[in-house]
Amino acid sequence: MGWARTRYGDRARFFCRTVDRAAVEELGRGSFDIVVAHGVVHHLDDDQARAFFGLAHDALKGGGRLVTADGCYVPGQSWLARFLLSMDRGRFVRGEESYVRLARQCFEAVRSDIRHDTFRVPYTIIFMECTA
Repeated sequence: MGWARTRYGDRARFFCRTVDRAAVEELGRGSFDIVVAHGVVHHLDDDQARAFFGLAHDALKGGGRLVTADGCYVPGQSWLARFLLSMDRGRFVRGEESYVRLARQCFEAVRSDIRHDTFRVPYTIIFMECTA
């Protein structure tokens, strides 16, 4: 976070902390332009994921965006990508439809993009952009 503050100075505020309802209220409900969750959702069971999406939605201004990136199972995936995902510490790696369905319980607009080229090894990532 020190790097972000050094680079962007007063143009933005950066937070790295446990996110819960109290944090959202303290930091300001509806006061964030963007929430980034990289490699988070696949560590959450469905109930925890719904709670996370709800918190992110509540933290965002109207038109704000939640951006996520998580490992994802897809049909026709290489055996090596599937194996690497199965070895992830996150116990809740899902398929695209499952991630999107969870996000849509809190966000009307959800875009997803499946990528196979983000790492040097075969690995499948779903990027989601959820708009409040």
